[in-house]
Amino acid sequence: MLPPSLFASRSVVGANLFTALLYGAFTVMLTLIPFVMIRGAHLPTLVAGLAFIPLQVLIAVVSPLAGMLCRRFGRRLPLFAGGAVVALGCAMTLSVGSNATYWADIFRPILLLSLGMSLAIAPLTTLVLTSVESDRAGTASGVNSAVSRAGSLFAIALLGGVLQQGGPQLFSGFHMAMAVAAVACVLATLAVFIIEPGPHVDFIPRD
Repeated sequence: MLPPSLFASRSVVGANLFTALLYGAFTVMLTLIPFVMIRGAHLPTLVAGLAFIPLQVLIAVVSPLAGMLCRRFGRRLPLFAGGAVVALGCAMTLSVGSNATYWADIFRPILLLSLGMSLAIAPLTTLVLTSVESDRAGTASGVNSAVSRAGSLFAIALLGGVLQQGGPQLFSGFHMAMAVAAVACVLATLAVFIIEPGPHVDFIPRD
């Protein structure tokens, strides 16, 4: 069973709240941007399929650097910066319309989303593992993983009304969803302040 004492830590509560809000917004972007590219802007499916390549590249490049940022500036700053950058990416999609092109309208929001998630993912994982006793690290990691899935599923459940639209109504729903996603990211950055301030601690698993 899940020990209630796990949530006695401010850092665990803040990290999980941050996770639910950020991953919900992340899922909205992953779902709606390709859909709108194909159905709304009538871009080729190949372009939509390759649209998130910057996400894979930046996670591979930036995530290792995020650990260095944590060691220098503490564990809260990369999370705050990551959430703020993703919020900006969500806000930039509000200009996407029926005449959108990938490089002019889609690439920059995806680039910001990719950068923000790259800054947040590695520090978030380490924070969750090091905010509890070592014998509860696995439980804390499992809870955080479940919270991220729950946030994503909740976001998907709210998108049904958008996904059944077409024409101008599609873009109205898309812009509303992205505005809500941007607000969720802002709330995620505020959740960072629940996390106890302190130096970054690397997670070293026991033998």
